[in-house]
Amino acid sequence: MTTSVKRKKVTVTMEQNLQALFRIDAGESLTKIAQELGVGKQTVSDWKKKRIEIENFCAKMVSADSLDSVAKGHKEKKERVTLLPCSNASGDLKFPLLVIGKSAKPRAFKNVNMSALPAQYTSQKSAWMNGNIFKNWFFETFVPTTKTFLKQKKTSRKSYGEIYVKFLPPNVTSLIQPMDQGVIETTKRLYRKKLIMFLLEQQEANPLVNFMDLLKKVTIKTVLYLAAEAWEGVEPETLQKSWKKLWPNIPQENYRRYETTSNEDTDFIQVFQELEGCAEVEANDVSEWINGDTDVGHQVLSDDEIVNACIEDIEIEVDSSEDEDDGTDQSTGPTHGEATAMLEQLMTYFEKQSETSSAELLTLRRLGHRTAKLRQSSLKQKNITEFFKS
Repeated sequence: MTTSVKRKKVTVTMEQNLQALFRIDAGESLTKIAQELGVGKQTVSDWKKKRIEIENFCAKMVSADSLDSVAKGHKEKKERVTLLPCSNASGDLKFPLLVIGKSAKPRAFKNVNMSALPAQYTSQKSAWMNGNIFKNWFFETFVPTTKTFLKQKKTSRKSYGEIYVKFLPPNVTSLIQPMDQGVIETTKRLYRKKLIMFLLEQQEANPLVNFMDLLKKVTIKTVLYLAAEAWEGVEPETLQKSWKKLWPNIPQENYRRYETTSNEDTDFIQVFQELEGCAEVEANDVSEWINGDTDVGHQVLSDDEIVNACIEDIEIEVDSSEDEDDGTDQSTGPTHGEATAMLEQLMTYFEKQSETSSAELLTLRRLGHRTAKLRQSSLKQKNITEFFKS
């Protein structure tokens, strides 16, 4: 008489299913995978047969974070950023976007002129806004930008010489704070679109590279540029409407009409489905991901935890060491001569494109002159004897 041991019931997530398929692709045996997951070999074999269904299901959950976490041999990223958008009520003044990351010196910014970036960057170990960051932003960005704007508008000296700060009542952020009235949501939606467009461009440029490896190319510098482009894409009318709850009687001269573009996602959904592994993603799922604003993507902390993280310097799941600049020498990028040659090629290319404007060509030409001058300057700084060394 033989007896059989009943196998303990094991719950395997879709993420583990997908990881198992990756391991099978890498040549691992079904038996080894089954033993490690505590399931039968036939179960793993069934996963292999149902690969298309598993991948389609996972594709519906596509996002930079979810795909990044299942990439074989890749540590899940806990990197997050905080953005600070700000504008006036008429929508004709957008303050430079502030991006708050965890790393004080990200590798992606090595040898980069930070003042030339399209958005400002600062750091806090949990990527939260705190009193010091806001104070610095207020006095170093908000005040001088406001004064310059009012001077350009030829406002009286008294107007730009006095700036008053008024605090909102507690627990009304979502009700009346202007940026919470559609501006942040719109910025996030535009950012998600630009992220997918970036990945699609990378996929077209690197057709042999796995899609999950393409996700690893998204650095903090990439995020900063995409966020800045998204902020630039927020229409003045969106900014105007965001102020109406806080300032219902806004003067008509401050409320202007601007032509806005449609927010329809139809064309973008088709672009999204061109990504590897996303062809079967349904339009409703894409729209939900683009427009979704309720899933913050990370653990929501209580007020006390936020205060502790920002004031008492308590660590909260910070793992940014991989992105820190360790001071080792790395490539500094193209030389002045190489940059000049690249710009000449760009000039030749864009001169042949019907969509190119004269302003764009002049910009490329000015950049070409600048790199040429930098190259000449660097050559002049060399000692003449250096050219005769073997």
